[in-house]
Amino acid sequence: LPIAPPAGPITCAVPTMQLTASATGGYSGIYEFEWFASNGGNFTSGQNTFQPTINAGGNYTVQVSDAITTCAGFATVVVGQNITKPDAEAGPTFAITCNNPTQVLEGSGSTGSNISINWLGINGGHVASGGNTYSPTVDSAGGFVLIVTNTANGCTKTDTTQVAANNVPPTTSAAGDTLTCVLLEVGLTATTNAGNPGFAWAGPNNFSSNTQNPVVNESGEYELTVLDSLTGCTNTATALVVADTDPPGAEADGGTLTCVATSVELAASSPVQGATFAWAGPNGFTSTAPNPSVSETGAYDLVVTDPGNGCTSTAQATVDQNTVPPTANAATPGNLNCTISELDLDGTGSSQGSNMTYLWTTTDGNIVSGENTTTHPVDAAGTYDILVTDTDNGCTAVASTVVVENPPVTAAVNTSTNVSCHGGSNGTAEATPGGGNSSYAYEWSNGETTQSVSGLA
Repeated sequence: LPIAPPAGPITCAVPTMQLTASATGGYSGIYEFEWFASNGGNFTSGQNTFQPTINAGGNYTVQVSDAITTCAGFATVVVGQNITKPDAEAGPTFAITCNNPTQVLEGSGSTGSNISINWLGINGGHVASGGNTYSPTVDSAGGFVLIVTNTANGCTKTDTTQVAANNVPPTTSAAGDTLTCVLLEVGLTATTNAGNPGFAWAGPNNFSSNTQNPVVNESGEYELTVLDSLTGCTNTATALVVADTDPPGAEADGGTLTCVATSVELAASSPVQGATFAWAGPNGFTSTAPNPSVSETGAYDLVVTDPGNGCTSTAQATVDQNTVPPTANAATPGNLNCTISELDLDGTGSSQGSNMTYLWTTTDGNIVSGENTTTHPVDAAGTYDILVTDTDNGCTAVASTVVVENPPVTAAVNTSTNVSCHGGSNGTAEATPGGGNSSYAYEWSNGETTQSVSGLA
């Protein structure tokens, strides 16, 4: 009743095998088989056949019985087992950084000619070289599985280590500000999540700084580089500094003081909405109103300020004066008398021009017509005034003239002498005039034209 010897022990490479029993003799030649295991043996199938399957080392005994006589025989075989796994330690964890883009793992385990070593990268891990050694070089983050195999029995052992990713650039942002006529310097601002960061700024006109938030006074682009000193990783950002230094613009208008306009309103304007105004002028004049009223001649200086950027513009307004009065002149060409009942008053000596107006008035005379002209007729004695107005400046002038009406001429002979003898011719007479304009002409009945006559008969 032999049992065929096993091909070898149970191993990790050969985890199962079949035992084979053979029988001869007996009465009927028909056999029944029953197997028994001890010392760790184990059947997986066929325990009541001549050829069972086992998966463990141990002692295996078969009982073979004649199916008719039930006479039995026994046989035992010993199956060895070699399933001892090798040692495998994947080692400590590491981190990939920008300073150290590769890492050498520190695995350990069994050694010998029958030991096979292999590394497997998982979850992004990559073995760059040395994957068949305990110290492979890896160049990416992830998991790394060490697989150690004993080629003699096919048994393996695995262990896993991790390589973290510390090669992500730090978050980096940079912000500038706005330069104005008031804000001549601004601060740059750097923000980052880098560990123990280092800062490097570069900007216009060879500007450089290693501080986190430097102060600058020029507009332009400022390039920021942030270094994470823990990983060696860097990142960049750009800050923009703009200049808002445009002046607001200013316009100023004055005016002219006249005999009518004794004050004028200055006018200030600017294209900038919300601009503020400051005036300064003669005799300490100041005002913050855009359109102040002034009553003195001179130059008025305007300063316009843009409240948004503090920039200013200037302008000047001039207030001049036009208060020169016109000339008024009134003349009377003669007197009213018995033969002259109407006279033309003469104002042509007054200022002339389209900007001149005239008005004749009287309280005791009589204006026939034309009181708004330089020359007009009157027919009564009295005082006549001419008012001359310059419509450009409202200034006026007045002149007066007096019209006289001479009384009627009278004549009397208050002084005379008679002839000394009848028939004589030595008489005299003298006329006494009156009235008129005191400029007299004489005419006697004998044809004489002097005031006094003689040789009268």
